[in-house]
Amino acid sequence: TLDHAGPWLTTVAASSSYAAENTLKLGNGVKLAGSSLAAKPVPSTSLVDAAASGLPDATDAKLCAPDSLDPTKVTGKIVVCLRGTYARTDKSLEVKRAGGIAMVLINPTPNSLDADAHEIPTIHLSDVDGPKVFDYLAAAGDKATASFILGNKVGVTPVPQIAGFSSRGPTEAANGDILKPDIAAPGVSVLAAVAPPTNHGRDYDFYSGTSMASPHIAGLAAFLQGKHPRW
Repeated sequence: TLDHAGPWLTTVAASSSYAAENTLKLGNGVKLAGSSLAAKPVPSTSLVDAAASGLPDATDAKLCAPDSLDPTKVTGKIVVCLRGTYARTDKSLEVKRAGGIAMVLINPTPNSLDADAHEIPTIHLSDVDGPKVFDYLAAAGDKATASFILGNKVGVTPVPQIAGFSSRGPTEAANGDILKPDIAAPGVSVLAAVAPPTNHGRDYDFYSGTSMASPHIAGLAAFLQGKHPRW
């Protein structure tokens, strides 16, 4: 379940370090908390499934693929998109292009919940809460509505937790008995310097991955090496 299993290597798992959350309130009163950096609430608005809001020739509308959504079905509405294939922030950009005012991003399978810098207000929900949204959409039809409430109005999310995308061990390579990963570090929604050309012109963005966690430990190792060069 992991790479770099050698005992002479420091193997780093990715964990959450804080909970940036807002709450999706469905028209039937159900409240669902998810990761979100949205700074303003969204009033009660029509809620639509991206899968039913695509252009006639769109093949990945449910994923909110670029140029897949029909503005006549999306404009002024909150759009429900599935995670996968395309970058999470590209999905909100597509909703915005088509005229949507907010997005609900749903994990189709167990995975991390990420607070990204989206183009429009977005709440990222788990694969556990996702079916509740789709059940409501099926029951309410064209009358489905939802709103965004600032903060977690459902409960308290414990942190840190190992991210859904991260290896959590133990390693089973060659029937070994070495406990890996060795340590965990923040790797979910980490504010990082990025290359503007591939990040919508931003100098900084929120990234997730063990590629975010391992630099924390590499930096700590460099600091200790500088303080204790003989170690």
